[in-house]
Amino acid sequence: MLIYFVRKRQDVPFHGIFLLFGAFIVACGTNHLMEIVTLWYPVYWLSGALKAATAFISVYTGLMLFPLIPQALALPSPAQLEQANAQLAQEVRDRKQAEIALQQALRRLDFHVDNSPLAVVEWNSETRVQRWSKRAEEVFGWKADEVLERHPSEWMFIPPDESDRVAEVINHMTDRTMVSSTVKNRNYTKTEDIITCEWYNSCLVDDDGNLISILSLIQDITEAEGFKSNLQESEERFRSIFEYAPIGISLFDLETQRFIKVNPKFCQLLGYSEEALKTMGLEDICHPEDHPKDLAALKQAIAQGQCNYQLEKRYLRRNQMPIWVNLNVALIHDGQGKFRYRLGMLNDISDRKEAEAIRAKWELELRTKNQALEAALQDLQTTQMQLIQSEKMSSLGQLVAGIAHEINNPVSFIHGNLTYSWSYIQDLLKCLELYQTHYPSPKPEIREQTERLDLDFLTQDLPKLVGSMHRGAERIRQIVLSLRHFSRLDEAEKKPVDIHEGLDSTLMLLQHRLVEFQGDREIHIVKDYGSLPQVDCYAGQLNQVFMNLLSNAIDAIAFSAKFTNPNSSYTPTISLRTRQGADAVIIHVIDNGDGICSKVRPNLFNPFFTTKPVGQGTGLGLAISYQIVVEHHGGSIDVRSNPGEGCEFIVTIPLSAPLSAPSRPQRSLSRPALRTAIAKNSPAH
Repeated sequence: MLIYFVRKRQDVPFHGIFLLFGAFIVACGTNHLMEIVTLWYPVYWLSGALKAATAFISVYTGLMLFPLIPQALALPSPAQLEQANAQLAQEVRDRKQAEIALQQALRRLDFHVDNSPLAVVEWNSETRVQRWSKRAEEVFGWKADEVLERHPSEWMFIPPDESDRVAEVINHMTDRTMVSSTVKNRNYTKTEDIITCEWYNSCLVDDDGNLISILSLIQDITEAEGFKSNLQESEERFRSIFEYAPIGISLFDLETQRFIKVNPKFCQLLGYSEEALKTMGLEDICHPEDHPKDLAALKQAIAQGQCNYQLEKRYLRRNQMPIWVNLNVALIHDGQGKFRYRLGMLNDISDRKEAEAIRAKWELELRTKNQALEAALQDLQTTQMQLIQSEKMSSLGQLVAGIAHEINNPVSFIHGNLTYSWSYIQDLLKCLELYQTHYPSPKPEIREQTERLDLDFLTQDLPKLVGSMHRGAERIRQIVLSLRHFSRLDEAEKKPVDIHEGLDSTLMLLQHRLVEFQGDREIHIVKDYGSLPQVDCYAGQLNQVFMNLLSNAIDAIAFSAKFTNPNSSYTPTISLRTRQGADAVIIHVIDNGDGICSKVRPNLFNPFFTTKPVGQGTGLGLAISYQIVVEHHGGSIDVRSNPGEGCEFIVTIPLSAPLSAPSRPQRSLSRPALRTAIAKNSPAH
């Protein structure tokens, strides 16, 4: 069994001891068996020989144990063996994990190589291709199986004019005088196109310094080289434009608040050198009045994310003389997207500003002259219309006075004789009554004539007829008297006048308009006359004012919505109220129409302004009234209007003529400063 164990476990130490112990056990067993045999067979020599052999094996085994005892003592214990076995198992597991990690790293390496944006080529120590990535296939066109184990000189890969330089780089890499390199050279593609590539080469060596492989990372920079060339051309063009531009251009650093670059035109406009401007900020060259405006525009553009803005401002030249410029600013971002630079382009507009100032001065003068001409034209038109109106009124006054004079004589004759006629008729009627009393039975002819004439009716109707004729003649006489009072041709100068007489005369002339409305729509006149002294005035002109105000009051009532509504309980009324003030008389003309709207009030007394339909007003009535009251009499005319309460005109006439007032009206109409109260929407008076 021990021999079998030793043969099966060659790794177990001390094989000889195991064999000696096996031989000793066999010898001992054989000796015991020979002792039994010698009981029957006396073969003592054989038994002695076996004992001698057993003794020799025993002694030899004992001698062999002496050198083995230290080694046996050095053998690990079972616990140590168990610990060693555990460590060995851990090492096995670690090695398996390391192998797995290595496999994963190799897979990742293959993945990165195949998916790298750079082409990857690995060369061995003889500069033959060992790896050719997919990106290399895309860049150069050759598949991996077409170039593996091939030297670059074995296919058309490097242009002839690049071969020497490439060979020099390869020699430096292979003899390890250069462990890495970055070169730029041209290469052929499979389609024989030439591309420009950037090669990043690195050497891999072992611990002894021997070259294992060369790894090359290749980037196709053909387009980048074209962009770079175009960029260089663009930069050169920009530099030429910047230097030779006919406008001033500057680049300003918003962080350091200093100029970075200025072109010669900018220096020429401001009178500074480029070196001097690079040490200056915006506040050093901006006009003090315009610098805050520039800063505000800059802050607003940055806050709103605007890349450019434009303004006109003034700079200060080196001699401190201002220069007007049209400034166009472009804001430029830095790498973090923050506005960092301010590119300013300015154009000298001093001549234009000077021309604009001259033009503005001329325009102001021309506007002033035009306004003066317009005012003069308006005054001329107003004067013309006033003269026409005055001439019409003068002609009308002369006509009225003539008619009144011509009518007055026959009317006075009729009115005077009617008194005697009535007395005669009364006498005849009394005599007839006596005849009828004393001769109740007249002759047949007289009785027939009496019946035919209806004498009873004649005696009753004749007094009524004469009374009507007397009242008509009296009415005509009053109208003629009113016409004479209204025209006042014999009172062209200021004279003491009874205001109430002028108001009554005007009402008499307008009586036909007051009663022309039927039924309940007759306009009622309410007189509230105070005790007034006589007033020094132009009586004819003042009567014209009363005529205009009363006519407008009648029109305001006639045009009011309340008057035209047949279902309204509205009673149209015009009130005349007079009072004496401290040194003037005050006349109120009040109507209960709809009032005056607020938009009309500022223009109420302007010449030619009217809200009446076409053909029903000239727009001069209130304007002439204002001129008569204010300019010719030194008084005032105001208007008040409350919603739903009609309109009130207030005329104030001084008791005596002011010292500055002219003796006769001479001035043309002017625009009054209207004093008004609250007004409501309605047709204007």
